[in-house]
Amino acid sequence: MNKHVRLLASVLFIVIIVLAAAITRFNSDSAKISVSSAEQPAVERIIDTSSDGSRIFKDSSGLTGIIDSSDRVVVYPEWNDIRFTQSSMCIAEKRIKSKLLYGCIDYEGNITVPFVYSSIEPVKFPNRTLYFAKAADNGSYAVYDQNFSPCFAETWRSFKTSGDNLTLSTENGSYLYAVKEDGLIFREATVDGFVMQKKFPFSFELKKEKYLAKLTPQILEAISRDIKKYVEFAFSGGTEFPELSESSQIETLFPNETGLSCSLKKLSDILVTHVSSDGDTIKAEVSLTVETDVNYTANGRPVQLHEKCRAELAFSGSFSADFHIISGKFSNEKPNYPKAEPADEQDE
Repeated sequence: MNKHVRLLASVLFIVIIVLAAAITRFNSDSAKISVSSAEQPAVERIIDTSSDGSRIFKDSSGLTGIIDSSDRVVVYPEWNDIRFTQSSMCIAEKRIKSKLLYGCIDYEGNITVPFVYSSIEPVKFPNRTLYFAKAADNGSYAVYDQNFSPCFAETWRSFKTSGDNLTLSTENGSYLYAVKEDGLIFREATVDGFVMQKKFPFSFELKKEKYLAKLTPQILEAISRDIKKYVEFAFSGGTEFPELSESSQIETLFPNETGLSCSLKKLSDILVTHVSSDGDTIKAEVSLTVETDVNYTANGRPVQLHEKCRAELAFSGSFSADFHIISGKFSNEKPNYPKAEPADEQDE
């Protein structure tokens, strides 16, 4: 994915982080104001020392703060716990409205990551360290780099690691990244979906890195959602696509045939066949196969055919909320009707 799209995709997530940090900072500052600049809390015990000589200490009440190399208190002891990291940020724990919550502060006590997490833990990879913050409200994970900048615009249901590989999961997919010194490389994606009220589950994989470099998990899940909408439309004609322009071409299965009743039996062979980008606009092409029973009446008798039909879909947009199908069409114009039997020859 190009740099412009990556930057813009993170804006909403970062805005939420900033607002949450501001709210937490207000609560923290109210405690700090009550301590005059001349009043230095007593240092009862040194807990840890950073490479620049800063030290985490506990006061007589058991709360933690930070003193610099000159023994000056730079972070007042209002935190239940503080941990140094590999950056200029510290992981801190604070009781807020009877809950112990985690966030991050700098060496001056400014809140840099909001206190909305039940835990923040480092995970070391061969080339770098990432931090996984578990949300206190729903248990989802946010991923931060070593400087505590968010790596993704979205949060994740779960994660697992192996060597330099990081697999992130949502309710609808699993995404493999290689964690390298200069960033994360999107390596593999597996996306799940269903049609007809979960009667027909489907899944598709993508392993081409040149395609994945232009995509995000959000866009892939948008493709999955519109595959569901299109297949249901192809068999019923009832699904609407309000986001489509008048030039868009969305066709049902066998659109020019009448007197047919088609029922879906299987959805398979979903392939992302092409991905391109033009500025901030991303375009993708997807093919899929459906198996269907086709019922009709011929010469007064019911007939049933079993057909395999291939469809080509096109998608376009910038982000997951904007990314949608723009065309969909089956290559089969009509069922493979049996050849008419020749009429019996009459004796002259």
